[in-house]
Amino acid sequence: MTDLNGSPMPEQQPERKAQDAMNQISDIIVNHYEAGYKYKQKELRRILESIVEVVGLFDGSKAGTGPVHGARRSPEAELEMRQRHSQPVVSATIHSDDYHSVAAFHANRWLSEASDDEVKELAAVNWGGDLEADEVAYFMEPLDLAVELVLDYSRTGMQLSGDPMGFEVYVDGAETLAWLAVHRPGLFKELSDA
Repeated sequence: MTDLNGSPMPEQQPERKAQDAMNQISDIIVNHYEAGYKYKQKELRRILESIVEVVGLFDGSKAGTGPVHGARRSPEAELEMRQRHSQPVVSATIHSDDYHSVAAFHANRWLSEASDDEVKELAAVNWGGDLEADEVAYFMEPLDLAVELVLDYSRTGMQLSGDPMGFEVYVDGAETLAWLAVHRPGLFKELSDA
């Protein structure tokens, strides 16, 4: 286990590790809200990963079962899941409102973890250009640097009109249906019949 700065922590009992991590998280929250320090997105991501690890430590120390189920996949399980859901490819695009920041990405990972309702909601907005599609980008942000860069640009940019910058996401509907036919045939049938 590492501390929130990425430094290795000395070996300790799970309860002690969890308490130390909780203390670090508490310090960060106090700094973030009371001292006015604003963490960068990557710093906050590292904090959230530490929280997930702490939850796993608490769960494992109480039940003797190790980390919380689903909190983290083993590298082998992660690779297997990615390979299993990587075909057929589902293309998606994201662009800032001013089109100065644009990226293409694959939405397979989102589809493999989205609920049936989330996929139906995306289909209902014709696969993009609405809040439901934005959720695909938010999900992909920590997994795809190109998506992260477009979102960072959109968060910090201003349009010429002085309005805040936004972004749009579009997922290829035909490719999504082809993916669903292979991996989630029940949902494919439901969307095809609608």
